[in-house]
Amino acid sequence: MTHRLVVALQRLAMVARTGRYALPLAILLAALAACDPRGSASVEQLLKRSQEQRAAGNIRASIIELKNALQKDPKNATARLLLGQTFIDLGDAASAEIELKRAQELGADAGKAAISLGEVKVLQGRFDQVLRELPVPDSASPEVKAAILELRARAHLALGQRVQAEEAFKTAIETDAKAVEPLVGAARLAMAKGGTEAANDYIARAAAIAPDNAKLLALQGELAFLKKDFEGAETFYKQVLKSHKDDITGFNAQLGIARAQLASG
Repeated sequence: MTHRLVVALQRLAMVARTGRYALPLAILLAALAACDPRGSASVEQLLKRSQEQRAAGNIRASIIELKNALQKDPKNATARLLLGQTFIDLGDAASAEIELKRAQELGADAGKAAISLGEVKVLQGRFDQVLRELPVPDSASPEVKAAILELRARAHLALGQRVQAEEAFKTAIETDAKAVEPLVGAARLAMAKGGTEAANDYIARAAAIAPDNAKLLALQGELAFLKKDFEGAETFYKQVLKSHKDDITGFNAQLGIARAQLASG
């Protein structure tokens, strides 16, 4: 129940105990209905609420909104796609895969569904499948191409194929100049190879595009920690928590804060 509904029930219970007022039952029920907007909300309104909750980092609240939408329209492809993506946020790869495959069957955006299913495979460590089953479509938009290339780069990296990973990251960056994740991935790879200058360049480029990107902030937190700037590391991780409260990204940020605090005594 919503907070407003709970308050309404508490007030009605108080009225019933005191016996000072005798409202007709129909009026009481109408008041309760007005306190719970979920029943009258359209599917579009519920989807909008879910996206707002997800953007604010409230993943579980976003899932509730999506499930309410799917109760009204079980065959809504967009809702299924978004639900799959929110399960990815929580690290629930199995549930995400079920919803994403349903979304595909219902005609969801092909590019977004493919990218999200690629994320599922990465979560499950199915890196060979990513490379085998997720090619870069010639007809796809630059954004979709870059996202797929970034996924393939991560799969190559996980398999120890650094040359192919670096090539995929660079191609993704060239394909979509506004994509942040390939820049972050390229920065990590450059750091692993000892290329501090190149890594800093990638980080600066990513920060110019989206300074609040969670993956970028997490990387900056890691770098600050390595430099023993524990206060700076904690600051970066706290910035992550502003938009990631109850998902895997937020959990890792909390771990980063704990490490920084322990290291600084």
